[in-house]
Amino acid sequence: GAGTENESISVYGTEVAGWQPLNCSRYNAMVFEALSTLKDTNGSDLNAIASFIEQKHQVPHNFRRTLSSRIRTLVNQEKLEKVK
Repeated sequence: GAGTENESISVYGTEVAGWQPLNCSRYNAMVFEALSTLKDTNGSDLNAIASFIEQKHQVPHNFRRTLSSRIRTLVNQEKLEKVK
């Protein structure tokens, strides 16, 4: 759909305690690291997650697009919960 790249996605980690880094892709690991560090009670939006990761890690220029689709996948797998 149109406009999906700019939509705000607020998510919070539902399985951070049981998270196994070795079983996750690098992106999953970075997303969970950002969420567990930010600990926003209302969830963290995509920009907050991306900014945190960009400060901590070397990421490619198309990183935000990949991150957005990675988060969507995690939400679909119910590893993250999207909050309004």
